[in-house]
Amino acid sequence: MSYPEHMQMLGFSPEDYDNRFNGLDFLYAECMELYIQSNQIENLRNSFAAGDFKRAAEAAHALKGSSGNLALMEMNQLYSQITIVLLGENPVDAAPLISRVSALERELRKAAVLDGYIS
Repeated sequence: MSYPEHMQMLGFSPEDYDNRFNGLDFLYAECMELYIQSNQIENLRNSFAAGDFKRAAEAAHALKGSSGNLALMEMNQLYSQITIVLLGENPVDAAPLISRVSALERELRKAAVLDGYIS
């Protein structure tokens, strides 16, 4: 899969990208690298697995903001849904959403390698 195909699958929004980064590709690259290195998805998965739904919701909320800033709108929407479910009455219902966003995070890392954001 090519880099543009990866990004399309992740719900990348060129309009949001332009609004946030105004053509500053180097800044986007730096933000992407920081996002990937933070590995907040591991915090989300580990907290969820441990039954610490409050901490999992905090990680999901942080990822929601970061993914939105990177114009990754599919992931942004999933993290928003995950946060809501984790703070609700049946937080275990977030499991399939976390599974889906974890798959997208793996694809993001593949795309980042293709574009040279990470090695």
